[in-house]
Amino acid sequence: MSEEIQELFAVRTAAVQETDREAFRSTQLFEIDLSSIDEYLSLQNLAIEVLHIHRETDFESVALVRETYTWREKPQRSTLLLYYLTRTVPGWRIFRIR
Repeated sequence: MSEEIQELFAVRTAAVQETDREAFRSTQLFEIDLSSIDEYLSLQNLAIEVLHIHRETDFESVALVRETYTWREKPQRSTLLLYYLTRTVPGWRIFRIR
């Protein structure tokens, strides 16, 4: 799997753990549906596992990701998401989540 894409998700995880809005925002091109900065920064114990990366072109990829987290003292949850990524000058960025 692409080390650059793995690093993108490592930055995202660290941003949530450290409640770092700017670092979290740097992983995305813009504010994305299903990816509210405030909601993500309210998560606890976020773990992101990249299960598969499908490279569409040299500039677009899709990552299948499992996110495991706790939220507001509720039991741990896990969800599977598709992250749509584009390569930019500074590196890979998220532009859609489904």
